[in-house]
Parts: sequence; structure tokens; C-alpha cells
Amino acid sequence: LLLLGLNREISEASDENSAPWMLYAAADHLNSVTYSIRLLQSEEKGHDLLQLTKLNLQVGLMAAGKTAYATASKYLLLALRDLEHQTSGDMWSRRHYNLTLQLYQTYSNVELSQGHFDFGRRLAEQVLRNATKIEDTLQTRVALARALGRESNHVESLRVSEDALRKIGMYSSGRVALLCSLTRNYFFIKKYLRTHTDEDILSLPLLDDNIQLIGMELMLNSADQSFYVGDILRMMVSSSDELDLCCSSKLWANY
Repeated sequence: LLLLGLNREISEASDENSAPWMLYAAADHLNSVTYSIRLLQSEEKGHDLLQLTKLNLQVGLMAAGKTAYATASKYLLLALRDLEHQTSGDMWSRRHYNLTLQLYQTYSNVELSQGHFDFGRRLAEQVLRNATKIEDTLQTRVALARALGRESNHVESLRVSEDALRKIGMYSSGRVALLCSLTRNYFFIKKYLRTHTDEDILSLPLLDDNIQLIGMELMLNSADQSFYVGDILRMMVSSSDELDLCCSSKLWANY
């Protein structure tokens, strides 16, 4: 009982404002408790395992942010295991949707970054299958497209990027449309650079539209993969589209 009470106090006292070393120490201590005792906690007070899931996710995010992917995987695996138990497999319900989404997004990205492609892709597919909004899948699509490119699967990587760009309305299909887009971009960029000084460009506000930022990442990957598959026109269009976004504070509205 003393151990259960101590674990509960540690879990509840650990929040995002705690020092990083305190979060790691709290997570390691709580994770060291045998699973049977943690299970007893969850039966005695229903949110304890969920608290620990959030703590392991938080620590996993911290480790991933420092590119300590092996460490991040350890904590994220524990978070996923506890979440599966706590929700009885119904992780994607409305009640746990945000937590589950963030956990799968982070875990898939970490595994793909380590080169664990098969497992990372299975995690990513859970996001693509269960997410309720296209916006919730975009970061996972970027990570998956990049991983496919690293695996030299350039055709599939390009397909993933183009499919995501199509879903957010930033994709031109057909050779005629590509030529029109390239021509438009050329004249826009030429005029912009002629009429704006370096100071004007450097004073542009930072892009804070998350969808547009992810769109730029997808365009960059599309340009890279188009080069490898020999589609030079697509590569030029993707590169010019990305440059357009960099040149414009109002993004596509400037057209």
C-alpha cells in the first residue's frame, strides 16, 4: 500500500513544468514497478495507468527531440502498452483520441527515423486508418514519405507525397497543368525578386500555418523523389511551388 501511494504521488506530481531530469526519474521509477502492482493501481484508481501513459509519452517526446530515438522507443512502447490495457483496445474513441493520435504519430516517426521501416509503417498506417481529419495525418505522411525515400522506394515515396498534397489542395496533375503551374511560378518569382529588396524578403513574417508548412515539406520531398524517378518537370514544379511559399507572406492568396 505504501508503494502504491508513493507511485501515485510521483505520477500526479510530474507535469510538463517539472525539470527534465525529474520527469525521467519519475518515469523510470514508475516503470520499474512490476506490472501486477501497476495493474492493481489501475483497478484501485482508474486514471493511474493513463497518467503513466501521458508521462511516458512526454518523456518519449523529450528523448525524440534530442534524437535519442532508442531511448524514446523504450518509453513510447510502455506508453502504448499501458494505453492498450487502459482502454481495452478502444484507443481511438473520442475520449482518448488526442492522446492516441499523438502517441502513434510520435512512435511511428521515431521507428521510421531509426530505420525500423516495417514496424514504423504499421504504426503509421494506424494513424492513416483511424484519424478523423486529414490534418491529423499530414505529419505522419511526411515521415512515411521520407522513410520510403531513404529505403530507395522513390516511386512510392513520390506517390505518398503527391497524395497528401492532393488532399490539401496543393497538387497540380497532368502535364498541361504542370506546364501552366511552372510558367505562372516563373513569372511570379521573377517579378517578386525584381520588385523586392533583400531587406523586404528578410522582413517577411514567419510562416505559421501548419498545413502550409507541412505542404512545403511534402513539396521538397516530391521534388527530391521526382529527380530520382526522372520526372524533371515535376521536380521543377515542386521546387518552384515551394519557392512561391517562401516568397509570399500571404501564401497562395497573393496570386
